Amino acid sequence: MNHGSRHTDAPDTAPDATPSTDDAPISKTRRKQQMHALQALGERLVKLPAQQLARVPMPEDLAQAVHEARRTKSHEGLRRQMQYVGKLMRSVDASAIEQALAVDEERHQGAVHLMHRAERWRDGLLDGSLSLTDFIDEHPAAAQLGLPALLAQARREKTAGKPPRQQRQLYRLLHETLVEDWQPAAAPQADDEPA
Repeated sequence: MNHGSRHTDAPDTAPDATPSTDDAPISKTRRKQQMHALQALGERLVKLPAQQLARVPMPEDLAQAVHEARRTKSHEGLRRQMQYVGKLMRSVDASAIEQALAVDEERHQGAVHLMHRAERWRDGLLDGSLSLTDFIDEHPAAAQLGLPALLAQARREKTAGKPPRQQRQLYRLLHETLVEDWQPAAAPQADDEPA
């Protein structure tokens, strides 16, 4: 018998072993952080444009609560409705909602990128730093759009100081061409994926 040890019924694990993350209770601070994050996600949902909100997967009760919050005008009513949205958010898969928002953000960034590219092409074509031949080489479908005549008209318009009607038309055609060439390379939609 070991008389030097005071603890004879020691557990099988070492005293300095940390509990696994699955079994460990979540601290109150961590739980509050999660609730605040869900509340913020709910606020993002309420502020989304209707078209974008329609693409976000969420349960019917959450969708109704979000729509109700969008209609609420009084400050106190909105605060209470946002708390309710936050409460409902705790019972849904927030990762699916975040993923849908990320896909929309990516789509938006792609659209902004294409607008900037079209502006750079238009400006470069107008000042002569970029060649129309290079654009048509990159985008063969643009050969059928009558760009040489439109570019000449836009240049005359710019030098004459007239309103930029032809320049806008040039931008529109360049942008449409870039969008058409970009769409096939876009990420597949969720319903396009093989089952």
